[in-house]
Amino acid sequence: MKKLYPLLSVLFLTSWGCEGILNSYDEHFGSTVNLWGEEYSVKNTIELNLTNTGLTGSIPSKIGDLKNLERIYLSRNQLSGEIPPEIGYLTNLTSLNLSDNQLTGEIPFEFGNLTNLRYLNLNDNQLIGEISENICNLNIIWYTTTYGLSTSRSSIENNQFCPPYPSCISVYTGQQDISNCWDCEEDGVVELWGKCYSIEYTTRLDLSNSGLTGSIPMEIGDLINLEILYLDENQLTGEIPSEIGNLINLSKLNLSYNSLTGSIPTEIGNLINLERLHLHENQLTGEIPSEIGNLINLRQLNLSDNQLSGLIPNEICSLDVTWYNPSFSVFIQTSSVYNNQLCPPYPSCLNGNYYMNGLGPFTIVGNQNTSNCN
Repeated sequence: MKKLYPLLSVLFLTSWGCEGILNSYDEHFGSTVNLWGEEYSVKNTIELNLTNTGLTGSIPSKIGDLKNLERIYLSRNQLSGEIPPEIGYLTNLTSLNLSDNQLTGEIPFEFGNLTNLRYLNLNDNQLIGEISENICNLNIIWYTTTYGLSTSRSSIENNQFCPPYPSCISVYTGQQDISNCWDCEEDGVVELWGKCYSIEYTTRLDLSNSGLTGSIPMEIGDLINLEILYLDENQLTGEIPSEIGNLINLSKLNLSYNSLTGSIPTEIGNLINLERLHLHENQLTGEIPSEIGNLINLRQLNLSDNQLSGLIPNEICSLDVTWYNPSFSVFIQTSSVYNNQLCPPYPSCLNGNYYMNGLGPFTIVGNQNTSNCN
């Protein structure tokens, strides 16, 4: 009789099939998957919510065995390693949040299979490489904080993804550290502070509070496609290079809270698309160039807390900005020239007073050291 058991087993497998046996086992005995020390039912687990639970290590590939999963929330942990491609076969997924971890590597190509996905959040990781165009197969709505914050839309901000980006997210990539995407020896690449940037693809350079020292390299003027340049809150010294006037696509320029010296270059007037210009909290000297009146799209101008001197050019009144004295204001969407050495008479748009919260009058031009004025 003992010899009949293998034969009966073979007949049983043949007549029912392996898949039938496995499915029957799942139904009767309950197949499970162990993730981070906990057991999860393959059949019944539709949501995995382990947000901010102190998870470490990599995401187990076994997560792909939970074939009925619809929602995965693993954000705000210390997860590292690459995203397992097995997640790309969880075709019932509607929501996937892996943000605020230390994940590396690329977005798995298999993510293009997630046709039911509506929400994908990969923010604040260390993901790299180019993003496959097949991500555009997903029926999700993207956002970036540049265009407004929404917790119900998908995002990939604050990673190290390299351009060119897929067409569906090209304007929604947000802040990306692209300094490791190119070799500095390549043609069309500029080296700044030991990092390499593509002339063609670098449209945003945010190095705020990055510990930068020395002067601003003149090569920064080669990044002609820049739209946003933030170098504030560093220890930069020396003069603002005139080559900055080559960046005619700039809409936002912030060089504040450094130790920059010298005068404001007249080439600043070339930046006709500029909307925000922040040069405050430096040691800039000389006069405000009249060419600043060319900045027809400017909405914020902050030149406060420098050592600017002489007369303020009348051309400044052609700007569509709102003036205030920050000593008495909490608003940040306005403009100022206070705490300099600017001399009267002041242009008409600055030669007046204002009131706030029943107090005043306060002078629009703010505090000025006029001891050296004639």
